[in-house]
Amino acid sequence: MNYVFERHIKNLQEHTWELCYDRESNTATFINEKGETMDFETFSWCLGALKNTLHDMEEKKYGIQIKTPLDEFTKKRLGIRDYKLITDEERGGIRSIFEVYSDENEIFTLNRFDVYNNRKLYENGFLAYLNRFEAECVLESLESFVKRFKGK
Repeated sequence: MNYVFERHIKNLQEHTWELCYDRESNTATFINEKGETMDFETFSWCLGALKNTLHDMEEKKYGIQIKTPLDEFTKKRLGIRDYKLITDEERGGIRSIFEVYSDENEIFTLNRFDVYNNRKLYENGFLAYLNRFEAECVLESLESFVKRFKGK
């Protein structure tokens, strides 16, 4: 795996890259001094590294994100109710957490995220906020789903 990263780093360092932005499509590409577009693999790797930098900058500006299930102190401080930890497991260096809860503002939260390299990631997760009306609608569908597959 390191070889792959080294190849991308070498490709980035061997060229001078310019960011070209297309206003019509609202897209951007990197073009080197030879007029060649950056290959997909290097581009993807570069975006991943930039995303990590963005995450670090956001934490520096807005504060450290919680990367664990909510603890008792945080639950009390935020007025959390109806807390349920659905999943907290670690595999291959990735910790997966799924928790649900409501708060004093009448919002029900479903929070599913991964933690990798001390960064909170939502690529395979989600963050959903439901008001009472939305929660009632989802509850009806969930109850139907559970009844249909219960006992199978």
